[in-house]
Amino acid sequence: MGSVIKKRRKKMSKHKHR
Repeated sequence: MGSVIKKRRKKMSKHKHR
């Protein structure tokens, strides 16, 4: 799952993780 979160983080770059 860690790998998926890292890839999703790139898309969440626009709105920082809440």
